[in-house]
Amino acid sequence: MSLHPLDPATPWEIQRATNLVKKAYEGTELHFKAAGLEEPPKRGLVPFLDTERNNHPLPLISRYISLWYIKRTPRLFEVIVDVTDIQFIHHAELPRDFHGPVNSLEMNEAVQVVMADPRVKEEIKRLKIGDTTVVLGPWDYGVDGEETQRRRTQIEQHLVFMYMRNPKNNDPDSNHYGFLLDFMVTVDLSEMKVEKITRLPLGSDQTATPIGSPPEGASFAVKGRLIQWGKWRFRVGFDWREGMTLHDVSFDGKNTFYRLCLSQMFVTYGDPRNPIYRKGAFDLGNVGAGVTANNLMSMAVSLRKDAGPAPRPNVICIHEIDNGIQRKHTNHRTGKAALTFETRATGILSTQLINKDAKVPWGTPVADGVMAPYHQHLFNLRIDPADAYINPLGTGYITEQTILNRAGPVGDDISKGRVFTILNENVENPVSLTPIGYKLVSHRPQMLLVQPASWHWRRSESCETPIWVTKYNDRQLFPAGNYTNQSLGGTGIKSWIEKSRDVVRNEDIVVWHTFGFTHNPCVEDFPIMLAEIAQVRLVPYNFCLYNPAIDVPPSNQDSNQSTEYKAPEGSQSSTPSDCFGNCRSY
Repeated sequence: MSLHPLDPATPWEIQRATNLVKKAYEGTELHFKAAGLEEPPKRGLVPFLDTERNNHPLPLISRYISLWYIKRTPRLFEVIVDVTDIQFIHHAELPRDFHGPVNSLEMNEAVQVVMADPRVKEEIKRLKIGDTTVVLGPWDYGVDGEETQRRRTQIEQHLVFMYMRNPKNNDPDSNHYGFLLDFMVTVDLSEMKVEKITRLPLGSDQTATPIGSPPEGASFAVKGRLIQWGKWRFRVGFDWREGMTLHDVSFDGKNTFYRLCLSQMFVTYGDPRNPIYRKGAFDLGNVGAGVTANNLMSMAVSLRKDAGPAPRPNVICIHEIDNGIQRKHTNHRTGKAALTFETRATGILSTQLINKDAKVPWGTPVADGVMAPYHQHLFNLRIDPADAYINPLGTGYITEQTILNRAGPVGDDISKGRVFTILNENVENPVSLTPIGYKLVSHRPQMLLVQPASWHWRRSESCETPIWVTKYNDRQLFPAGNYTNQSLGGTGIKSWIEKSRDVVRNEDIVVWHTFGFTHNPCVEDFPIMLAEIAQVRLVPYNFCLYNPAIDVPPSNQDSNQSTEYKAPEGSQSSTPSDCFGNCRSY
């Protein structure tokens, strides 16, 4: 069976591509960082997808695989291989300020280097603990503007700092984020040696239930990576950086979106003390959502250090859930042809060591000697509409409409009830007599809180305003640039727009939406924070001729099999009929 142009890279393709590179550098040790499908140019892929939907014979589109590799130096190379015809399409060394993503093999090697270093052993001896209790957490080095061409990581006892297991039991599963050490280690990843050890500041001093299938079975069909569910039809992709992607999305036979993905996640911490102020991570660009995806039993392949493919099985789950009475039982009133992207933020807090009685304005003490700094999680959704002539609309409620003519950022205004709609002015809805479109229902988050001109500000590029619109470009996929590890900024969405304020009205465009959470931890968040939920929805806006879910059969008791609650005999519990105005919760 031949591969679809959007199918994720296979182990065979990655092996074929890496073999070509190794042959070109025979006798030289290479370290492949990542590999994945280089998607075909849109201008050639759109006709292919139209042909496929109409069940016509399909043309051959060559498969390209993109690779990044480094030698045991700060040098970083980028290559695109045509694995159909076995040839290089692109092969170049990148500027020294560009650094490839990190991976677990590289970090594990750094951990071994740290634990073998005599200076680290002296620090552990000073703390009167055994080295068998020490836990290391490598983290992105970040940027402070100094020696930007050196490839580094920093190791502390939590995320970036040094930790230890619970001294009472030395249990490897104990929460080491509650047992921090007071120093961190900087490692040169090119030479794999400890560069320096830093004592951390301890005060305010800034200098130093499983869901089963419905009884009638699943209503979606999966053919390869093509999914059809009700009136929806879309193709699922997966790569090392973005994780899951959606392609060629249509509803009821109408094209809606060419490509949808999470393109960026930036986590920035509000602790201003040295050296912690560098702490900020681009989780997708520095490590990869696909590489770190949890095994559920796939669609993903990455690289081992020896250039062999490392499959990621079972990382995508497809299932149907009841989304609540208002959505399911009254669909004839609120019928949906909407796409919802839901983010749930939870996990173990990244903590810092602090004096027991110290208070700081940028974090919360969550346990004795443990402080959780304030931080933000900012995500960016890349929305690539299907039709070539689409433009965004920012509108005040009913009375004011503004069409964006040129590429740029678009500010929000809650006081005016502003909404953002992607329209196709060339197709009129015969019922509403207005252009068809999709409305972006955003999370309306707080934007990046760091100071303008700071390194976090320069590097993030897309986090200062919620909406950006650009003219489509095949290789503009990531709003902070292709290479975010120790990046300096200047290669992302803001820089693209500053270079060219393209006309976007009646052009092929991309809409970028930044949203997220400002997390000021509380004691209840330790050791694992409570889940915070954000949803972003793409809802039809005069796109259909009538409510698209009006033909969904209403639910009935035969399938629901609901039962009335009855209190046990002799109990004083209220019956359901008593719960109108009299019920209390405790």
